Amino acid sequence: MSSSLFSTLNISRQDMLTRLLDLDVVGDNLANVNTAGFKASRTNFQELLAKAQKEGIYLPGTQALMGQGSIRSSGNSLDWAIEGEGFFQVRLPDGRTGYTRDGQFNLDGTLRLVNASGYP
Repeated sequence: MSSSLFSTLNISRQDMLTRLLDLDVVGDNLANVNTAGFKASRTNFQELLAKAQKEGIYLPGTQALMGQGSIRSSGNSLDWAIEGEGFFQVRLPDGRTGYTRDGQFNLDGTLRLVNASGYP
C-alpha cells in the first residue's frame, strides 16, 4: 500500500474515531437533559496539519457549558435555584468541599439539610 493511501486511510480513521467521541458527548447531554443541575458539554475539534503529527482532526477535550438552565417550580420548599453565577457548597464523604448547581434539597434523619446525593 502506498504511503499516500495509507496516510489518507489513517486520516479517515482518525476522523471517524473523533466523530464517535463527539456522538458520546451528545448522547450524554441527551441522557441527562432532565437531570437537575446537569451542565452539558461540547466537543472542541482541532485540525492537525503539521507533518510531525498525524494529519486530520482530533478531539483535545470537551468544554462544560456553564450557561443558565431552566428554572421550574418543584413544590418542595427546600428546593433552591441559582440564577446567574455560583454554586452550592456540599461536604463530600472524605471531608472535602464539593460544588453543585443541583438545588434539590431535603432533610436527613438528623434534620441536616442535604442535597439529592445525601451530602450536607
